Amino acid sequence: MKNEYKETSPEMLAMRESVTYYMQLTDYIMQEPSLLNRHDKLCRLIITIAEDYPDSIAENRGKVLRFPKVMAGPTFGGKQEPEFEVFVTMFSNNVNYETSTGVIGDDVFFLTLSLWYEICRLRDLLRIDGIKFHRYEKDVNAAILEARTRKAQEALLQEQQRREHEIELLPHFRVQRSDEELLAILKGLQEVEWRNRNSRRVGVFADEVTEEEWLAAMRGPRDDSELKRKKIAWEAKYVCKSF
Repeated sequence: MKNEYKETSPEMLAMRESVTYYMQLTDYIMQEPSLLNRHDKLCRLIITIAEDYPDSIAENRGKVLRFPKVMAGPTFGGKQEPEFEVFVTMFSNNVNYETSTGVIGDDVFFLTLSLWYEICRLRDLLRIDGIKFHRYEKDVNAAILEARTRKAQEALLQEQQRREHEIELLPHFRVQRSDEELLAILKGLQEVEWRNRNSRRVGVFADEVTEEEWLAAMRGPRDDSELKRKKIAWEAKYVCKSF
């Protein structure tokens, strides 16, 4: 039942590292003698996880009997409740979750599913003892919504930065001509002069344009130099448009 084809992308490896840390926190919480305190800490742990993985959080199934059983296999030897210790075994042995439970999900999903199971079992015990408890589902949903909004904003900002970076690196044109042809055009433009409305003799360009600057403008700079941000100022706008 091991998942030999389990994804090993950088994102999944980072998730496994996070889950290992969350399991350490859970081990600490499970030692809490007070049932109510243990319940509240487990709920707050799910909120913490939701801040990092809002799209992987399992929903609370409400009752212990509604949780999927872990199917029989060499690791377990029979059907098991999806309690936290069972998840630890599945995680450590790289067990295929879908094959074991019939449910599709990643490491965070099944960790939080096991946490919800522990929470539901604690709630049954608290009810028997007549102890009132706070339901944290709304807090979890709020954390999920806030995290999704934050991640969407971060993704938008990264996309904007990527586009701005691409624009910086883009040449003015993508002319597929030889250096000789392009430099001949530059020379011809540099020789054009006329008198403006103030009777001052002017050329096509507002400033002197070097051959290197011209070639960079035509095809983009060949290295990460200042040329990528160099813009050629045209004195004659109509010539620029015609060109």
